[in-house]
Amino acid sequence: MGTQITKETFEFLYNNTYKSILKYTICHCRNLDDVNDIIQDTYTELYK
Repeated sequence: MGTQITKETFEFLYNNTYKSILKYTICHCRNLDDVNDIIQDTYTELYK
């Protein structure tokens, strides 16, 4: 499948995209619990 990324790369991507992804997700899903789940799932898949 895909290539696994390093912890440093993941942290860099997370730190530079979290706010944008949070804003985008909140605009499309107003339920805060769902927003948190979507963001967690997104970064979990990225890390895999």
